[in-house]
Amino acid sequence: MEYRGNSGKHRSIAMKLLLVVVFAAVMWWIMFSAPTKRNEKEGEMESPLAGGITEVDGVENDLYTVELARFSLDEHNKKTNAGLEFLRVVKVKRQVVAGTMHHLTIEAADAGKNKKLLEAKVWEKTWENFRSLQEIRQLH
Repeated sequence: MEYRGNSGKHRSIAMKLLLVVVFAAVMWWIMFSAPTKRNEKEGEMESPLAGGITEVDGVENDLYTVELARFSLDEHNKKTNAGLEFLRVVKVKRQVVAGTMHHLTIEAADAGKNKKLLEAKVWEKTWENFRSLQEIRQLH
């Protein structure tokens, strides 16, 4: 039997170091290389930083976005017996956290068909198959 020493241990340390370097490189790219846009109200430049909330245009009718909105209402209805019915997604924002926090403005109708505007926050970690409604509140 041949003695191989600590090669398995060194390989494990090398893999962890590689993951840290790749993560640092991705974070650097997100913070410094991502496109910026001008904030028209204040004349400042905005950059989509990790942890910052970024508005996402043109995905209101996207199947994934609609699925998140329906999930939000289903979870809310289970907890409160509200009986809200999904109508449409009005606005989408995203925040990079340990996963993604989706900030959704949703139009829904109650049992009397009265329209309500709600803001929902859904935390998602796709690599863990995790999705959780963090908050939902009525705007009007």
